[in-house]
Amino acid sequence: MYDFMYNLSQVLQLNRRNLLKQAAKLGVVAGLAPAISHYGLASSGQLDLIGFDDSFDPAMLKRFKQETGIKVIHKKITSNTEIVDIITKTRGVGYDLIAPTCNENLVWQQMDYLLPLELESIEHSIQNIRPFFYKYALKNWNFGNGLSWLPHIWGTEAIGYNQKKLGKNYVPSYSDMFKPEYRGQVIAGEYNLLFACAIYLEYIRVLPKGGYLNTTDNVDNFENYWQPVLQFAVSKKGQFFHLWKNGVAEQKKLMQNPKFTLGVVWDGAPLSLNAKNNNYRYGLPVEGAMAFIDGIALVKYSNKISEATAFINFLLSPKNAGTAIKYHHYNSVIDGAELYAGKEYLNIYNKIYNPDSLENLNFWPNLTPLFNDLYAEYIAKFKNA
Repeated sequence: MYDFMYNLSQVLQLNRRNLLKQAAKLGVVAGLAPAISHYGLASSGQLDLIGFDDSFDPAMLKRFKQETGIKVIHKKITSNTEIVDIITKTRGVGYDLIAPTCNENLVWQQMDYLLPLELESIEHSIQNIRPFFYKYALKNWNFGNGLSWLPHIWGTEAIGYNQKKLGKNYVPSYSDMFKPEYRGQVIAGEYNLLFACAIYLEYIRVLPKGGYLNTTDNVDNFENYWQPVLQFAVSKKGQFFHLWKNGVAEQKKLMQNPKFTLGVVWDGAPLSLNAKNNNYRYGLPVEGAMAFIDGIALVKYSNKISEATAFINFLLSPKNAGTAIKYHHYNSVIDGAELYAGKEYLNIYNKIYNPDSLENLNFWPNLTPLFNDLYAEYIAKFKNA
């Protein structure tokens, strides 16, 4: 079974030192970086970073510049495809850091545009990472020449809803998206709609549990699993008044549309809206949420290794990681970050991510060219149906 289907409440207790030793055994500890200041470097200069539009707190970037003299230029994107397109077009020249999602590892391994991280120079930051997430990085982002990605933030794709319409006692479920009374009131992402349908069909035992994990490198396996999903989705197409394509800004706008009752969104959108309007809520469905991790990686042709190392150390400190949560509303992979995120965040986190829900997360499989092409084809078939 896919390694991400671990029990989070257990694996978060793994010993960090043992994981560092494991990294050394795997050959992912590179040479020592030059001696640098508190976060790695006291310098002037600029770092060019490509990352999701809501993932990097501008106030944090400003503090980093004040403390190090290094200015971070954040090129904002709304999909992993944009990162790939930019790096492909520029051949990696002109950018230092990127922030891809966890299941893009095979894409970047094939592209060969990443530089292994100098783990000894960020050892303290690695010790801050909850072992569950670091273990995933070791397994999936070591391409034979060292670890090329570290986890940064994690979140879920689940049910955003209008509490005013559904009531205070509403229990989220994908099944509600398909009820006749909510026809024309539902949203989902172009990319995650079929996955949400698949999880629902697995829950009601039409499809085998975790069957989607076996559809990444075999055409027959893909079609046998996803064809029933597509047929079901097409039969429910009238439920949806819009399929979103991009990031949080579009999702927030759709949730505030008078038509909206519920739908599949990233957690950042409803939690951001909830800060100003309590009617916008977010919850993990009984069938299980979709989950993701966004990380940080060094572009192969960057000539600012020390500056990038300084930024990674700054980014992964508990205080900086925690205060940034107030901006992006995702969860940090850093142990202790929650202590700096405020009581409101802790209350929301403890309510949404209870032990039962953490055991029921559905992580996207590692993407392959075959899966990408066929999945995109099925999305097109749904849209054209």
